[in-house]
Amino acid sequence: MKQLIAAMAAVIFFGFVDAASAADMPVKAPMAAPVAFYNWTGFYVGGHIGGGWTKASESLAAGPATPLFGPLLIPCGLANAAGTCGTNLSGIIGGGQIGYNLQRGNWVFGVEASYSGADVKGSDIRPQGDVYATTIRSLLMLTGRLGYAWDRVLVYGKGGYAGGSVRFTQILPVVGDNLDTTEWHNGWVVGAGVEYALMQNWVLGAEYNYVDLGNKGQPVVGSLSGNVDTVNVNLKGMHTVLARLSYKFDWMR
Repeated sequence: MKQLIAAMAAVIFFGFVDAASAADMPVKAPMAAPVAFYNWTGFYVGGHIGGGWTKASESLAAGPATPLFGPLLIPCGLANAAGTCGTNLSGIIGGGQIGYNLQRGNWVFGVEASYSGADVKGSDIRPQGDVYATTIRSLLMLTGRLGYAWDRVLVYGKGGYAGGSVRFTQILPVVGDNLDTTEWHNGWVVGAGVEYALMQNWVLGAEYNYVDLGNKGQPVVGSLSGNVDTVNVNLKGMHTVLARLSYKFDWMR
């Protein structure tokens, strides 16, 4: 009996000693949770607003049905029959965009479609008194995007198709006639931008684009004379700067 009591006392004693030793040992800090970086993968939709500027070159030649009326349509005045004049255009651009991003590591691949209403316009008076006016009325862009992300910051480049609706008007005070034509121009665009994820789904951005809408002959008909002519409108270098706000969905992540 005495031996049993002594054994139980020894167990209790050494148990207290082990507990005291464990209390004196340093406690390991819990492992820190991994940092959750922002995920750019997903569909997004949003809007944009900004401005654009360019210089339109116009040259007007009389059609075969107007042999007498043609000389009055010299683009840069009677002293420069072979020349081409230019009109400075500027104005506002606004519309919407929709696209999809796929993130792999820090690289972000994407496609985007955007459509903008535009009022990028300008006019000037030729030496013979004719008034030339050109207006870019809309802009469509279908592009691919390639970007590099630092958590919530994304820097990207883009490129692809660009097209726009272009209106040209000419007022001929000498003969009391007006010419008017609207045509769709096809071209290309390259650009770059930066985006910042304000919250999980809202993304704020800024973007620059260089848009080439090409050179296209647009048929024009005199409002009074009925004469049919062609004006070549050259839009080979429009610059746009846009502010963007998009909502990113978490589908297909």
